[in-house]
Amino acid sequence: MAKFSGYLIGTDFDGTLSRDGTVMARDRESLRYFRSEGGIFGIVTGRSYSNSYEPFLDCLGSEFDFVICQNGGAAFDPSGEFVFRHSFPSRSVLPVYEYARLNGLGALCCCADRDFFSVNLSDLPSDGKTDISDILKLGRIDQMIAIPDTFPVRRAADELEAISDGRFGVFRNHRSIDMPPPGITKATGLGEIAGLFGIDEGMIYTAGDNWNDLPMIEAFHGCAVENAEDDVKKAAEIIVPDIAAIVEYIEKTDAAEHPENKTMPTEAAERSFL
Repeated sequence: MAKFSGYLIGTDFDGTLSRDGTVMARDRESLRYFRSEGGIFGIVTGRSYSNSYEPFLDCLGSEFDFVICQNGGAAFDPSGEFVFRHSFPSRSVLPVYEYARLNGLGALCCCADRDFFSVNLSDLPSDGKTDISDILKLGRIDQMIAIPDTFPVRRAADELEAISDGRFGVFRNHRSIDMPPPGITKATGLGEIAGLFGIDEGMIYTAGDNWNDLPMIEAFHGCAVENAEDDVKKAAEIIVPDIAAIVEYIEKTDAAEHPENKTMPTEAAERSFL
Protein backbone atom coordinates (compact mmCIF):
# COMPACT_ATOMS: atom_id res chain seq x y z
CA MET A 1 0.00 0.00 0.00
CA ALA A 2 1.28 3.48 -0.86
CA LYS A 3 2.48 5.58 2.08
CA PHE A 4 -0.38 8.11 2.04
CA SER A 5 -3.23 5.89 0.89
CA GLY A 6 -6.38 6.78 2.81
CA TYR A 7 -5.26 10.34 3.62
CA LEU A 8 -6.81 13.51 2.25
CA ILE A 9 -5.52 17.09 2.49
CA GLY A 10 -7.86 19.99 1.75
CA THR A 11 -6.41 23.51 1.87
CA ASP A 12 -7.76 26.99 1.47
CA PHE A 13 -6.11 28.88 -1.40
CA ASP A 14 -5.85 32.65 -0.80
CA GLY A 15 -3.64 33.34 2.21
CA THR A 16 -2.96 29.62 2.79
CA LEU A 17 -1.64 27.69 -0.19
CA SER A 18 -1.06 30.96 -2.03
CA ARG A 19 0.22 34.06 -0.26
CA ASP A 20 0.65 36.30 -3.33
CA GLY A 21 -1.23 34.56 -6.14
CA THR A 22 1.44 31.89 -6.59
CA VAL A 23 2.19 28.54 -4.95
CA MET A 24 5.66 27.99 -3.54
CA ALA A 25 7.79 25.40 -5.32
CA ARG A 26 8.32 23.33 -2.19
CA ASP A 27 4.57 23.13 -1.61
CA ARG A 28 4.00 21.98 -5.20
CA GLU A 29 6.76 19.38 -4.86
CA SER A 30 5.46 18.16 -1.50
CA LEU A 31 1.89 17.81 -2.76
CA ARG A 32 3.13 15.99 -5.86
CA TYR A 33 4.96 13.59 -3.55
CA PHE A 34 1.85 13.19 -1.36
CA ARG A 35 -0.31 12.32 -4.37
CA SER A 36 2.30 10.01 -5.88
CA GLU A 37 2.14 7.99 -2.65
CA GLY A 38 -1.63 7.58 -2.78
CA GLY A 39 -2.81 10.75 -1.01
CA ILE A 40 -5.80 12.79 -2.16
CA PHE A 41 -5.34 16.55 -2.37
CA GLY A 42 -7.72 19.40 -3.19
CA ILE A 43 -8.38 23.08 -2.71
CA VAL A 44 -11.29 24.32 -0.60
CA THR A 45 -12.08 27.94 -1.41
CA GLY A 46 -14.72 30.60 -1.08
CA ARG A 47 -14.09 31.65 -4.68
CA SER A 48 -16.66 31.06 -7.38
CA TYR A 49 -16.18 28.43 -10.06
CA SER A 50 -15.28 31.05 -12.65
CA ASN A 51 -12.67 32.58 -10.36
CA SER A 52 -11.03 29.31 -9.38
CA TYR A 53 -10.80 26.79 -12.22
CA GLU A 54 -8.46 28.63 -14.61
CA PRO A 55 -6.34 30.28 -11.87
CA PHE A 56 -5.81 26.98 -10.07
CA LEU A 57 -4.85 25.24 -13.30
CA ASP A 58 -2.31 28.01 -13.90
CA CYS A 59 -0.82 27.53 -10.41
CA LEU A 60 -0.96 23.75 -10.08
CA GLY A 61 -1.55 22.29 -13.52
CA SER A 62 -3.53 19.13 -12.90
CA GLU A 63 -1.79 18.38 -9.60
CA PHE A 64 -5.03 18.23 -7.63
CA ASP A 65 -7.85 15.72 -7.29
CA PHE A 66 -10.72 18.13 -6.64
CA VAL A 67 -11.64 21.74 -5.95
CA ILE A 68 -14.42 22.64 -3.54
CA CYS A 69 -15.52 26.18 -4.34
CA GLN A 70 -18.13 28.60 -3.02
CA ASN A 71 -17.52 27.58 0.60
CA GLY A 72 -18.72 24.03 0.04
CA GLY A 73 -21.48 24.92 -2.38
CA ALA A 74 -19.94 23.11 -5.34
CA ALA A 75 -17.01 20.91 -6.29
CA PHE A 76 -15.34 20.08 -9.57
CA ASP A 77 -12.65 17.71 -10.82
CA PRO A 78 -9.39 18.57 -12.68
CA SER A 79 -11.28 18.60 -15.99
CA GLY A 80 -13.61 21.30 -14.66
CA GLU A 81 -16.69 19.08 -14.46
CA PHE A 82 -18.94 19.50 -11.44
CA VAL A 83 -18.84 16.69 -8.90
CA PHE A 84 -21.67 18.19 -6.86
CA ARG A 85 -23.59 21.46 -6.56
CA HIS A 86 -25.89 22.96 -3.95
CA SER A 87 -28.08 25.99 -4.54
CA PHE A 88 -30.87 28.04 -3.01
CA PRO A 89 -33.72 30.19 -4.36
CA SER A 90 -32.52 33.34 -6.07
CA ARG A 91 -35.18 35.35 -4.23
CA SER A 92 -32.92 35.02 -1.17
CA VAL A 93 -30.86 37.75 -2.84
CA LEU A 94 -33.56 40.35 -2.17
CA PRO A 95 -33.00 40.99 1.58
CA VAL A 96 -29.22 40.95 1.03
CA TYR A 97 -29.53 43.39 -1.85
CA GLU A 98 -31.73 45.71 0.20
CA TYR A 99 -29.33 45.56 3.15
CA ALA A 100 -26.32 46.19 0.90
CA ARG A 101 -28.06 49.11 -0.82
CA LEU A 102 -29.10 50.78 2.42
CA ASN A 103 -25.67 50.38 4.04
CA GLY A 104 -23.52 51.42 1.12
CA LEU A 105 -21.78 48.12 0.51
CA GLY A 106 -19.56 48.15 -2.56
CA ALA A 107 -20.89 45.19 -4.52
CA LEU A 108 -23.10 42.12 -4.40
CA CYS A 109 -22.03 39.11 -6.44
CA CYS A 110 -23.95 35.92 -7.18
CA CYS A 111 -22.55 32.60 -8.38
CA ALA A 112 -24.70 30.31 -10.49
CA ASP A 113 -23.34 27.26 -12.27
CA ARG A 114 -20.24 28.55 -14.09
CA ASP A 115 -21.43 32.16 -14.21
CA PHE A 116 -20.69 35.08 -11.93
CA PHE A 117 -23.08 38.05 -11.70
CA SER A 118 -22.08 41.28 -10.00
CA VAL A 119 -24.15 44.31 -9.01
CA ASN A 120 -21.96 47.37 -8.41
CA LEU A 121 -23.85 49.02 -5.58
CA SER A 122 -21.62 52.09 -5.54
CA ASP A 123 -23.04 53.01 -8.97
CA LEU A 124 -26.70 52.85 -7.93
CA PRO A 125 -28.95 55.62 -9.19
CA SER A 126 -30.20 58.04 -6.58
CA ASP A 127 -33.56 56.27 -6.31
CA GLY A 128 -31.79 52.99 -5.49
CA LYS A 129 -33.52 51.12 -8.30
CA THR A 130 -31.17 48.65 -9.92
CA ASP A 131 -32.32 45.86 -12.18
CA ILE A 132 -31.40 42.49 -10.65
CA SER A 133 -33.99 40.61 -12.68
CA ASP A 134 -31.27 38.63 -14.47
CA ILE A 135 -30.25 37.15 -11.14
CA LEU A 136 -33.84 36.47 -10.06
CA LYS A 137 -34.63 34.80 -13.38
CA LEU A 138 -31.98 32.17 -12.66
CA GLY A 139 -34.38 30.62 -10.18
CA ARG A 140 -31.56 29.23 -8.07
CA ILE A 141 -28.05 30.42 -7.25
CA ASP A 142 -25.07 28.74 -5.63
CA GLN A 143 -23.63 31.54 -3.48
CA MET A 144 -23.79 35.26 -2.74
CA ILE A 145 -20.75 37.39 -1.97
CA ALA A 146 -21.09 40.87 -0.47
CA ILE A 147 -18.18 43.32 -0.60
CA PRO A 148 -18.45 45.72 2.36
CA ASP A 149 -15.81 48.08 0.90
CA THR A 150 -15.34 50.68 3.67
CA PHE A 151 -18.18 49.25 5.79
CA PRO A 152 -17.00 47.19 8.82
CA VAL A 153 -16.88 43.53 7.77
CA ARG A 154 -17.64 42.10 11.21
CA ARG A 155 -20.69 44.34 11.65
CA ALA A 156 -21.99 43.56 8.17
CA ALA A 157 -21.57 39.81 8.76
CA ASP A 158 -23.40 39.95 12.09
CA GLU A 159 -26.27 41.96 10.65
CA LEU A 160 -26.59 39.80 7.53
CA GLU A 161 -26.67 36.70 9.71
CA ALA A 162 -29.48 38.27 11.72
CA ILE A 163 -31.59 38.83 8.61
CA SER A 164 -30.74 35.52 6.95
CA ASP A 165 -33.53 33.68 8.79
CA GLY A 166 -31.94 30.39 7.78
CA ARG A 167 -32.09 31.17 4.06
CA PHE A 168 -28.30 31.30 3.61
CA GLY A 169 -25.08 30.95 5.59
CA VAL A 170 -22.82 33.88 6.47
CA PHE A 171 -19.01 33.73 6.66
CA ARG A 172 -16.44 36.49 6.92
CA ASN A 173 -13.64 36.08 4.41
CA HIS A 174 -10.98 38.80 4.31
CA ARG A 175 -12.79 41.87 2.87
CA SER A 176 -15.88 39.98 1.72
CA ILE A 177 -18.82 38.13 3.21
CA ASP A 178 -19.59 34.74 1.68
CA MET A 179 -23.15 33.44 1.77
CA PRO A 180 -23.56 29.82 0.62
CA PRO A 181 -26.76 27.76 0.84
CA PRO A 182 -28.02 27.09 4.37
CA GLY A 183 -26.09 24.41 6.21
CA ILE A 184 -23.32 24.36 3.60
CA THR A 185 -19.73 24.97 4.71
CA LYS A 186 -16.23 24.00 3.71
CA ALA A 187 -16.58 21.13 6.19
CA THR A 188 -19.75 19.72 4.59
CA GLY A 189 -18.08 19.97 1.17
CA LEU A 190 -15.07 18.00 2.39
CA GLY A 191 -17.38 15.43 3.95
CA GLU A 192 -19.04 14.89 0.55
CA ILE A 193 -15.71 14.62 -1.22
CA ALA A 194 -14.37 12.20 1.39
CA GLY A 195 -17.37 9.96 0.80
CA LEU A 196 -16.80 9.97 -2.95
CA PHE A 197 -13.15 9.00 -2.52
CA GLY A 198 -13.86 6.51 0.24
CA ILE A 199 -11.78 8.44 2.79
CA ASP A 200 -12.46 8.07 6.50
CA GLU A 201 -13.18 11.49 7.98
CA GLY A 202 -10.56 10.86 10.67
CA MET A 203 -7.93 10.85 7.92
CA ILE A 204 -8.73 14.35 6.62
CA TYR A 205 -6.28 17.19 7.18
CA THR A 206 -7.26 20.78 6.49
CA ALA A 207 -5.40 24.09 6.35
CA GLY A 208 -6.69 27.65 6.40
CA ASP A 209 -6.14 31.21 7.52
CA ASN A 210 -9.52 32.97 7.70
CA TRP A 211 -12.90 32.78 9.41
CA ASN A 212 -14.65 30.91 6.60
CA ASP A 213 -12.08 28.11 7.13
CA LEU A 214 -13.17 27.54 10.73
CA PRO A 215 -15.83 24.88 10.00
CA MET A 216 -13.32 22.56 8.30
CA ILE A 217 -10.55 23.41 10.80
CA GLU A 218 -12.85 22.38 13.65
CA ALA A 219 -14.41 19.34 11.94
CA PHE A 220 -11.21 17.56 10.87
CA HIS A 221 -7.49 17.62 11.68
CA GLY A 222 -7.11 21.37 11.37
CA CYS A 223 -3.89 23.20 10.59
CA ALA A 224 -3.47 26.97 10.65
CA VAL A 225 -0.79 28.75 8.66
CA GLU A 226 1.35 31.22 10.57
CA ASN A 227 -0.40 34.26 9.06
CA ALA A 228 -3.86 32.96 10.05
CA GLU A 229 -6.39 34.91 12.07
CA ASP A 230 -6.10 34.28 15.81
CA ASP A 231 -9.48 32.49 15.90
CA VAL A 232 -8.22 30.01 13.30
CA LYS A 233 -4.97 29.41 15.19
CA LYS A 234 -6.89 28.75 18.41
CA ALA A 235 -9.13 26.20 16.68
CA ALA A 236 -6.27 24.37 14.93
CA GLU A 237 -4.42 21.30 16.15
CA ILE A 238 -1.12 22.55 14.77
CA ILE A 239 0.30 25.73 13.28
CA VAL A 240 2.44 25.30 10.18
CA PRO A 241 4.69 27.53 8.07
CA ASP A 242 3.39 26.08 4.81
CA ILE A 243 1.55 23.11 3.32
CA ALA A 244 4.73 21.04 2.91
CA ALA A 245 4.93 20.88 6.71
CA ILE A 246 1.53 19.13 6.84
CA VAL A 247 2.75 16.36 4.53
CA GLU A 248 5.76 15.88 6.79
CA TYR A 249 3.55 15.92 9.86
CA ILE A 250 1.35 13.18 8.44
CA GLU A 251 4.45 11.21 7.51
CA LYS A 252 5.78 11.37 11.06
CA THR A 253 2.67 11.35 13.23
CA ASP A 254 -0.21 8.93 13.62
CA ALA A 255 -3.51 10.82 13.22
CA ALA A 256 -4.81 9.56 16.58
CA GLU A 257 -1.86 10.99 18.53
CA HIS A 258 -1.78 14.67 17.49
CA PRO A 259 -0.49 17.04 20.19
CA GLU A 260 -2.79 20.02 20.56
CA ASN A 261 -1.68 23.42 19.29
CA LYS A 262 1.85 22.34 18.54
CA THR A 263 3.74 24.73 16.28
CA MET A 264 5.60 22.98 13.47
CA PRO A 265 9.18 24.33 13.28
CA THR A 266 9.82 26.14 10.03
CA GLU A 267 12.96 24.15 9.25
CA ALA A 268 10.90 20.96 9.12
CA ALA A 269 9.37 22.12 5.85
CA GLU A 270 12.73 22.78 4.19
CA ARG A 271 13.39 19.17 3.27
CA SER A 272 12.82 18.15 -0.31
CA PHE A 273 10.38 15.31 -0.89
CA LEU A 274 11.74 14.53 -4.36
